[in-house]
Amino acid sequence: MPNMDSVYLKVSPYKCDKGNYIGKLPSELTNAELKDVSKSSKPKDAIRNKCLDCCNGSFGEVRKCVISNCALWEHRMGYNPHYGKK
Repeated sequence: MPNMDSVYLKVSPYKCDKGNYIGKLPSELTNAELKDVSKSSKPKDAIRNKCLDCCNGSFGEVRKCVISNCALWEHRMGYNPHYGKK
């Protein structure tokens, strides 16, 4: 259960959510708030961290990942494999 006092949450404006909390959009946060919640501002680092989370923190398991239908799979090593290719 999230901390309901969190600056990262707001009451949903949508009737279907029945007054429950939802996460704010990053554009609604100040730079200081974003820095507090984010380990890095680089998308490649966010992808790498998500892959590490999926593999329980194991760098070796990220490298050996066989879930090629995952949207992040080709970026799992922390770089863009398309960069510099024609």
